[in-house]
Amino acid sequence: VRLRGSAQHLAETHREVLGAPTEPYVDPAWSDACYLPRFRDMPIVLYGAGSEGTAHGPAEYGEVQRILDCSRVLAAFLYRKLAA
Repeated sequence: VRLRGSAQHLAETHREVLGAPTEPYVDPAWSDACYLPRFRDMPIVLYGAGSEGTAHGPAEYGEVQRILDCSRVLAAFLYRKLAA
C-alpha cells in the first residue's frame, strides 16, 4: 500500500512515537468512512487500536497497551497538524 498526504504523516508519527513502522493494509470491512470519499470526495484513513479478527463479535475486546499506544500516536499526530 502506497501512502501519501496525511496517511504518510500518520505512518511517520506512528514510527517516531512507537519506534516501529505501522503495517498499512486495505480493509475490506465496511465502516461509516466509506461514505466520505463516495459523497464528498474526501480521502479517508482508518487508524486504531484494534486487533484483526477481534471486532464486532461476541468475544470483542481491546488490548489496553494497544489503546494507550494508539492514543499517544494520535495525540502527537494531531498536535503536529494543529500546531502547524
